[in-house]
Amino acid sequence: MPQPNILIIGMGSNHNAAANLEMARQELKKRYPQTVFSNVRDTEPVGFKRNTALFTNQLALLKTEDDIPAVRSFLKSLEQLAQRTAADKANEIVRLDLDILQANETIIKKEELQRSYYQDALSELPRF
Repeated sequence: MPQPNILIIGMGSNHNAAANLEMARQELKKRYPQTVFSNVRDTEPVGFKRNTALFTNQLALLKTEDDIPAVRSFLKSLEQLAQRTAADKANEIVRLDLDILQANETIIKKEELQRSYYQDALSELPRF
């Protein structure tokens, strides 16, 4: 039997954040019951010029037999469920952003994972 994948997922929203992140948490727990979450944090937007709304960010730690492309596809389906659109990007609206930051021992999005709010959140997650 193959080893399960251990993934750290970055979660963020700057539009209807409480509802969008709650939906994502519920759906992640349904599909991956062992998922645990850090506390949520309100943070300043990074790289935005017009929309200065705070982001709400959180990490999820999940363990799965699914391969990385399957998890990524599931995360994209959740973003679509939150009605994320290409037009939103131009207006710097992020209804829901779910990114695999680390898969097993491989860091995928180093710059994001190194942000102070995610570093703080990492300390809240258990180790599988």
